[in-house]
Amino acid sequence: MVGSKLLRTFVHPATRMEETIRRAGFTLAARRETWMWTADVYIQVRVGLGGWMGTGTGARLADEDVRAIEAIHERWMADELAGDATAVLRLCTEDVVWMPPGARLLRGRQTILNWLSGPPVQIHDLRLSNLEIAGDGRVAWKTCEFVTTYQLNGAHPTVDQGSHLWILHKDDDGVWRVVVATWTLR
Repeated sequence: MVGSKLLRTFVHPATRMEETIRRAGFTLAARRETWMWTADVYIQVRVGLGGWMGTGTGARLADEDVRAIEAIHERWMADELAGDATAVLRLCTEDVVWMPPGARLLRGRQTILNWLSGPPVQIHDLRLSNLEIAGDGRVAWKTCEFVTTYQLNGAHPTVDQGSHLWILHKDDDGVWRVVVATWTLR
């Protein structure tokens, strides 16, 4: 099951994600299915048991690619804790898509930066667990669970927990960037 038919099942067409997925070079192979609910849209991520979804080259992620993605993950978390949205978005492609829970799909760095420029949020603590990275050559995915303690506009601290999914693409210069970021809250 590969191609446009699968792309239509991968993400609801109304999200215009098919275009982003095709640009990332995806073909998808499925042995098990993981469903995520976010931004009022079902996303069907089809994950192969030992491999996952990828470019169809059959290549697995090299150890250096996994380390590079782990470094992006750590940089993102440090920038997020520091409240540096611009630095976070430098880790993404120019036309990155964010799918926040309960909100509309956001496309592009500037759109996301505008969305993030709302009331000030101070992150006090960010704990992560169950980090998983897999991929196929130039396309990868990363999942992780999180517990975040933050304060909005000086109000009492709030604790949110959930999980997130990133889809990353390795560009022609060998640099990994986040193409899609989505998260859920429990």
